[in-house]
Amino acid sequence: MTTEYEIKFLQYPDNVIQTIQELGGTQIFPKTLFKRVMFDTEEMKTKRAWLRLRDEGKKITCTYKQVVADGTIEGVKEIEVVVDNFDEQKELLEQVGLRSRNYQENYREEWELNGVKIDMDTWPIVGTYIEVEGNSEEEVRKVCSMLDLPYEDGIFDTTDVIYKQTTGVDMLTLDTLAFDNVFQNL
Repeated sequence: MTTEYEIKFLQYPDNVIQTIQELGGTQIFPKTLFKRVMFDTEEMKTKRAWLRLRDEGKKITCTYKQVVADGTIEGVKEIEVVVDNFDEQKELLEQVGLRSRNYQENYREEWELNGVKIDMDTWPIVGTYIEVEGNSEEEVRKVCSMLDLPYEDGIFDTTDVIYKQTTGVDMLTLDTLAFDNVFQNL
């Protein structure tokens, strides 16, 4: 499994996109609706692991994720593959015994600066936060500094933890978390 070196910022400078552009960063894709189904088993839950099937607009990924340490940039390990059919992959995962936990939507706009991904993620109710992800902690720290994102203000938690802290809602207990029905589930 590979280590996911990422940090999230709930607060960020208003001109962060302009700064990325001025520093030579490029937009990888514009604001795009992401749709995902989360899967697990009882055994995976005890390992703090899950499987995510995600339609990213131009590609579909299936990713195994596992939290190995809380509160660190190296806290999540993952294995990701690209698949070609969301519905067939969902059926396959269910047929091998994985439990479809819930459906989630968010919007993502992705930029790249010095080989580091900068995602603007927008979730129902929570709003938009920045996620900075690179191949090493050093790369991530450098880009955070370039964008005036104080590393010590960053968050290393998963989105579900951030969601619960900011809204009081455990998004993992919702059957559906989508922009068109978010208030029906609360």
